[in-house]
Amino acid sequence: MSENGWKEYLWSVYKYNQALSKRSVRIENVDAVVMGHVGCDYITTGANQVWIDTVMRSGRLTVIDSGRVFEEVEHG
Repeated sequence: MSENGWKEYLWSVYKYNQALSKRSVRIENVDAVVMGHVGCDYITTGANQVWIDTVMRSGRLTVIDSGRVFEEVEHG
């Protein structure tokens, strides 16, 4: 994947907004991706992506173990 292809995943809120509106598209060839740098009120899951950067918006730091990540992905 070109460097520009990664920017969509690294710096864009587009994927997060897709998750909020239940329109997420799975990232192929990976089981789960944990995301930060997008402030969210609570753990947010879309397809196989999990956003956990809650501290700025909720004041609560989210720490999540790998088992919980996979539960979120399976049930999200």
